[in-house]
Amino acid sequence: MKNTGKKNTEILVVGADHHNTLGVIRALGGDHTVNLIIHQRTATENIKCSKSRYFNGKLVVVRENEKELLSVLSAFERNFDDRKIAVIPTSDFAALCIDKNYNKLSKYYALPSIDHTEGRIAYYMNKFHQKELADKYGILMADSVVIDLLSEKNSTAPDNITYPRVLKPVVSANGSKGDITIVSNQSELKNALDLLKKKGYTQILMQQYIKKDFEVCACGCITENSKKIIFGAFKKLREYPSKCGSASLIETVEMSDLLTPILNALVQINYSGLFDLDLFIVGKKIYLNEINFRNGGNMWALIRSEINAPNIWVNDILGNQISDECLTKRKNILYMNETDFHHVLNREISLFKWIKDAVKANAYCYFWIKDIAGTLAWFKK
Repeated sequence: MKNTGKKNTEILVVGADHHNTLGVIRALGGDHTVNLIIHQRTATENIKCSKSRYFNGKLVVVRENEKELLSVLSAFERNFDDRKIAVIPTSDFAALCIDKNYNKLSKYYALPSIDHTEGRIAYYMNKFHQKELADKYGILMADSVVIDLLSEKNSTAPDNITYPRVLKPVVSANGSKGDITIVSNQSELKNALDLLKKKGYTQILMQQYIKKDFEVCACGCITENSKKIIFGAFKKLREYPSKCGSASLIETVEMSDLLTPILNALVQINYSGLFDLDLFIVGKKIYLNEINFRNGGNMWALIRSEINAPNIWVNDILGNQISDECLTKRKNILYMNETDFHHVLNREISLFKWIKDAVKANAYCYFWIKDIAGTLAWFKK
C-alpha cells in the first residue's frame, strides 16, 4: 500500500500468525520498515505472515507467554537508539500484555493507550466493564451479568431470567470464541456452565440475546495528537462458522449517524489506537456488542477502500504529517474472507452463488495481486 509517512520509520507489529497481522504488514510495508513479533503456543520459524513481500524487518517468534513476550520487547528496544517505535497489536493477547506493562514499555515505544494510563485498555477489554461504559454514555448494549463459576452462591443464574441467553468469555484474551454458547432454557444453561467450568473458566459473561436485523463491523483508528476519528463500517452478509463466527463476506455501509455516540465515547476516555467494533442493528437502533482495542481482521477491507488507518495512526503518533486526502478518500468494498467457501462445503449456499459473490468481490482476506508470495503462503495450506 502507498503510505504517506516518512520512509524507513520503524514499526513493530505484535500478534498471532493470522490475517489480522497480514493486513497490517501489507498496509505499512510499502514505505516503513515492519518488524514482527509473532506469539504462538509452539515456537517455530514457519510463519506465514513473514512470507509477504511487504515484510521487510526483523522476525521474532515467541511462545504465548507474557514474560517471554516482554523479554523480546525489551531486547527489541535496545536496537533502535533513542527513536521511539510505533507498536500495533493484532491480537487480544498482545494488546493485553502491552497495556499491562505500559509504564515500562512507553519509555521506548509509541503505544496505543487510554489516557496514557497503564491497565486501562486491559480494564475495558472486560466485556462487563464495556457494558458499564455503554451505560455511562447512553449506548445500547445487551443486559449482562458475570457468573462466578467457582462460587456456590453465584454459579447459577436467577430463575426468572428470559431466554435465549448468550454465554461468552468475560475477556476475549482469556478464552476462545469457539466457547460462545447460546442457551434456550435453564437446563441448557446449567449444562453449558458445567462444561465451561470443566474447560477451566472461572467466570463467564451471560448476556441477553439480541434478535438482530443484521450485524455491522466498524473499524478504524483514533489518532493521538489530532484526535481524529478515522473509520469505516461494513454490513456482515455471511459469517463462518454460521451464527457465531467471524465475518466471511461484508460490504460497505453508511452508518455515521448511529456510530457517532460510540466513537465519541472512545474519544471521551482518551483512547488512542486502532479499534474494531461489533454492532447489532435492530430496526433503527444500534446495539454495541463488543469493542476490540486493537487491529481486527476487517481492517484490511477498510485499507482496500483506501482508508489506511494503521498508517494514519502510526504517522500521527510519531509526529509525521498526515495528508488530508488519505482521511477522506474511499471507495465501496465487497470483501470476502476465503473461509467463506466453507458455506459451499457445508451445503449452505450453492457453488454458483459463491462463485458469483467471489467474482463481484473487489477485496479478499488473503489473496492480493500485489502480494503473490504472501497469498501463496496461505493458499498452500
